[in-house]
Amino acid sequence: MVRRVDFMSFFLCEKGEAEVFLGDETVYLRSGNLWVSIGPQIIAGRHVSQDFRGKGMILSNRYAQNEMLGLQRLWPYLFHLLRNPVIPLDARQLAWYLDFYERISHRLADRAHLFRSEILLSCVNLFFFDLCNSLRDWVGEESESGMSHGFVLFGRFLGMVQQNYKVQRNVVWYSEQLCVTPKYLSEVVKRVSGRTARQWIQLFVLIEIKTLLRNTNYSIKEITGALNFPNQSFLGKYFKNATGQSPSEYRHE
Repeated sequence: MVRRVDFMSFFLCEKGEAEVFLGDETVYLRSGNLWVSIGPQIIAGRHVSQDFRGKGMILSNRYAQNEMLGLQRLWPYLFHLLRNPVIPLDARQLAWYLDFYERISHRLADRAHLFRSEILLSCVNLFFFDLCNSLRDWVGEESESGMSHGFVLFGRFLGMVQQNYKVQRNVVWYSEQLCVTPKYLSEVVKRVSGRTARQWIQLFVLIEIKTLLRNTNYSIKEITGALNFPNQSFLGKYFKNATGQSPSEYRHE
């Protein structure tokens, strides 16, 4: 079964190795690797060694919108992780992340604590700040006037796509809502994230289709209606052009 992750997930490989299908790419995890997945993704295991062991955490999109996207100093690191999701850890870093995981697991289990939600939020923020700090040698300082504006525009664009991709799949519509030209929007989104605006819209749509095909009994007709495609033939062509498979082939492979 495939899994859908709406915003961010972390997985720390303690032992063994695994080959994981992430969207349209394959990620290889080995002992001592921290894997950070950002943005909407389809995750499915391809190969896992018998001795594979690790710990994971998934953050909701609400956390991203309420906390991380408001911290603009973190955005260069966020987009570095978008392009480089696997981080090799040294022994000291591995021990720190394992200790952090145990601490947050303990807090998560303490449902009687009056300030449980606030403490968990603080713990996650601490984790992410330390993670970004460990990336400082790979992420250069971004200019306030250039990339910072790009991060803001990309964040607004991504939020709009998440809310509207089932109905709006045209870059022009998003550019009009953001009061920029389609060309400018695509250039900025590409520069910041490595994907074009059209590719991001398509990613949201494909993840939704794949999730419904693999994890539900919805018919192709029902999926067509759920995503507001004009007809089944249109959805089939859209999906096959992007994946090389028909919806039925993907469902039964």
